[in-house]
Amino acid sequence: MEVKELQRLKSGDREAFTMLYHKYSKKVFVIALKFGLTKEDAEEMVQEVFIKIWKNRQNIDPNLSFQAYLSTITKHQVYKTLKAKANDLALKKYALSFRKEPQNNSHTEVEFEDMKKFSQQLIDKLPEKQKQIFLLYTIVGLNSEEIATELSLSKRTVENQIYRANKSLKEDLIKAGILVGMLCLLLDFC
Repeated sequence: MEVKELQRLKSGDREAFTMLYHKYSKKVFVIALKFGLTKEDAEEMVQEVFIKIWKNRQNIDPNLSFQAYLSTITKHQVYKTLKAKANDLALKKYALSFRKEPQNNSHTEVEFEDMKKFSQQLIDKLPEKQKQIFLLYTIVGLNSEEIATELSLSKRTVENQIYRANKSLKEDLIKAGILVGMLCLLLDFC
């Protein structure tokens, strides 16, 4: 039965997608909780996993294990979510390391929001295509092959653009004196 559902999904059948969602969403949710995500993060991740499945439905091989495919996507999304949380924590910790005196949480949030705005400004300065590729890679979590397919580019072009974006952002952060502090914080040696 599942092979037929996957064939229908691959051809864009929304009913087949809904059936698979109802069949597997709870499993994805449980995996997310086992990796230590909060209930809210796990619910959000379920949505992200199934959005990714829908977007990549044409690449699904109905003859291969859908559960293995689902498990791989889920683990990737969990990793991405945990990485984002670690980055947020590192930025907050970084902001806290520069405080001279105890301050209230609202001030810490303002500092963190300022850091996020500054990062967004740096990303916005990237050339438009490079910015698009960088965001698909870092925020959406697509790999270089998926981005190449999505944007009708070569995989090599995508990899070059990701490299150039990272290099440019690092240089800007170094100029602003931020990257060195963040590295020290992350490596615990400063």
